[in-house]
Amino acid sequence: ARIPVSGPGLARTGFPPRAGLAAAGARRGLSGWARASSGPSPDQILWGLIGANVGVFALWKTANPFFMYQHFTCSPEGLAVHHRFHTLITCVFSHESIWHLGANMLGLYFFGGELVALLGARTFLSMYFGAGV
Repeated sequence: ARIPVSGPGLARTGFPPRAGLAAAGARRGLSGWARASSGPSPDQILWGLIGANVGVFALWKTANPFFMYQHFTCSPEGLAVHHRFHTLITCVFSHESIWHLGANMLGLYFFGGELVALLGARTFLSMYFGAGV
């Protein structure tokens, strides 16, 4: 079967636009409440991640450096000796420089929303945190 690359409801890439995904939920008979309660929207996930990254970057510039190294970097010693397993997640939000942060957030902004819409929130967040570790 040939996959169309254009047509009603499809962008040139062949993926349905975000509005098309919401409309598809409406066609399946989901009420507005059911669609809203099915989890955060792709934009909410995207802006939440961007906000968390920018917030942690600001903490690196203002908070106690010892605290930040303990809780926002991941090391074998931190995991094995000090049992700081939370650093497997928190280290994902640490960036070396403003350029590092900017490049990552630009990529997240341009590609993240479509990936959340395509993969679903749970799969996208698993991929995001797995790639960061």
